Amino acid sequence: MKKLIAFLVFFCSFLTVHAQDTTYVPAEPPFSVTRMALHYYSIKWTDEQWKALAGQEVELVYLIDKVGEPFLQASRGLPDQSVQDSFSIATGSLPYFTPARQGGVFVESIYSIRFSFPAYQRVASRDSILFFNYFVPISREELAEKYVKDYNAVFLDFNLNFLNHLGTPGSYLKSGVGFDVYIGGNWNPHWGAALAMGVEFNGKQRSFPDDPIPGRLDAASGVWVGGLVNHDLKMTDRGLLSVRGELAYGALNAANRIDPDLEEGWVQYRGLHTGVHFNFAWRFSRFSPNPGIIDEHVTARYSAVNFTGGLRYRYYGNKEGTGAHFFIGVGYRLGRDDFRRR
Repeated sequence: MKKLIAFLVFFCSFLTVHAQDTTYVPAEPPFSVTRMALHYYSIKWTDEQWKALAGQEVELVYLIDKVGEPFLQASRGLPDQSVQDSFSIATGSLPYFTPARQGGVFVESIYSIRFSFPAYQRVASRDSILFFNYFVPISREELAEKYVKDYNAVFLDFNLNFLNHLGTPGSYLKSGVGFDVYIGGNWNPHWGAALAMGVEFNGKQRSFPDDPIPGRLDAASGVWVGGLVNHDLKMTDRGLLSVRGELAYGALNAANRIDPDLEEGWVQYRGLHTGVHFNFAWRFSRFSPNPGIIDEHVTARYSAVNFTGGLRYRYYGNKEGTGAHFFIGVGYRLGRDDFRRR
């Protein structure tokens, strides 16, 4: 009986040791399918090859050997042999996979992925990689051929002005110069808005009545900050004519301090600043397309010369400081226009 029990124990131990392990673990890629797709997007494709691949669904089948090295064995959706060769070469620079395991032993296996190349329109794909509004390069030639200017999306204007006061302020102030800055853009083809700010410098013909030291003819200066509404009247490929209305808070330094650290001698008028003027931006540079197309639209940068002129009126709470002045100026614009498909 003891011998039988010993035999049974030995037999069970033998079966346990020699039982076959049939567990199978598939190969695993070194990173996500999205990054694998980006690996192939980064190939230096020619314009013709990229055009042939745009919107194309691609399926790749790899042989993963026992050490995890991938070999491209089959493909679907590649347009020609040169593209297939480029895929095969790029596959050689992929990091190794974690190889498949059968019963705890590394074995060869098959692995496949499917993805779509980005295109101008949304790409339908069964894979988890979907591209919506994907950024793609565009040339100046394609911009001119396929797109038409829609509106002035963003502008940054710097203007240097000559100005001359009228009425009561004109009896105290000489002609002067001013510097204006406008940062804004349009929300549709005709209407827009901007942050507006400026500084002005004038000589004096005589001192203001509030000056505690009569006879001083030092320079007078002004500053204002506010906003404007922009309405585009005429837009061509080279020029853009706009009328603008300003509303801002301003201050006029009618007399300077005697001592920079003291208030003594300082006369300043403050109040509401309004204005209306015309601005003509003449584009002198070529459009430089930005690197992207979104919902059938594309934007492009440009440089322009500004020609501006108009009338401003100030309500500064004092009759000597309240009044109008006209100005004419020239400046520089850095702009961005929006284009839509023809």
